[in-house]
Amino acid sequence: MSNTSQVHVGGGGVAVVVPYFNAEEYIARSMSSVLAQNLANLTLIMVDDFSTDGGRVVVDDYARRDPRVISLTSAEKGANCARYRGVASANSEFVMFLDSDDELTPGAIQSLLSLCDSPDIDLVCGNIESVRGSYTEKLYTFRYLDSAVSLDERSDAILDIPPTLCAKLFRRHLFHGHAFKNVPFTQDWNVTYSALRRVNRVRFTEEILYRYIRRDASTCGAKRVMTRDLIASACESWKDVLLQHKAEGDRFKPELSILGIRFFIEMLHRIVMIPDLEVRRACFLVCQEAARSCLEPAGCWHARGSFKEFVRAMAVIVGFNSFTAFETYRVAFMARDARRARSNWV
Repeated sequence: MSNTSQVHVGGGGVAVVVPYFNAEEYIARSMSSVLAQNLANLTLIMVDDFSTDGGRVVVDDYARRDPRVISLTSAEKGANCARYRGVASANSEFVMFLDSDDELTPGAIQSLLSLCDSPDIDLVCGNIESVRGSYTEKLYTFRYLDSAVSLDERSDAILDIPPTLCAKLFRRHLFHGHAFKNVPFTQDWNVTYSALRRVNRVRFTEEILYRYIRRDASTCGAKRVMTRDLIASACESWKDVLLQHKAEGDRFKPELSILGIRFFIEMLHRIVMIPDLEVRRACFLVCQEAARSCLEPAGCWHARGSFKEFVRAMAVIVGFNSFTAFETYRVAFMARDARRARSNWV
């Protein structure tokens, strides 16, 4: 079934939304990992983000042969616009997201559904295996594994929820009325943490349910030339998240302060890698100003178990009161292994 008009799919069950752009080489494997899931009520919603290769041909061929596959075109360019189109077209109770060059592990959806055994569990988070060639790495460690966690009782649990949209099972109602902001490289942060406004209880599992295939041109890992405007757009997207939470009572204000620290550390990590001095300076100043306007130190002090993280991160972000100080840090950063240096930041 190929259609560019509004299509409603699946009653109940799970809809897996996959935005894709020029993914002809990988997309069949990604789709097969979903369609191989042993689930009766499953819909795979493929949303073309204006591809120029043969990816759409591959998707449409699957759609002709398998009624579970819906082939759509995004209304606007950008992965989050494509995700929004997919979610808006779903009638399922649950929604998952998959990047077009990654894969679900066998039985992944069933594992997530088995943990969502109460109507007030709105989100289930699984683990991700990062794969680069023969090297694999399990990405996350969760604290709350025994049972579902009420975010009203343990609001610090949101600090365990990774920003990525992958390896998560969302109840679809979490996205009602939510615009998926199309930002350049922090799209997951915006959607994931905006959705938390409506989450009652969450469950975690350390079972690997998603394989993140690291490629130079992957959906999540594409290398971009950083500019001042891109950094500014990303910072504005985080401000939008804070405004949405504030409009609904600032339920997680202390925890959002900590997540904000992590967000701006991510921004600084990207700025460190910019080779051009003047571009780096402009991006740093934009990020620093945004951090100072977004972060509320008084709120951070009250987030459970976060004091050390707060002190270290504020020293990194706001402590660079001059670009010269930041450049001094950059020299040390570039002299070390990037992975080790980044882990030391957080």
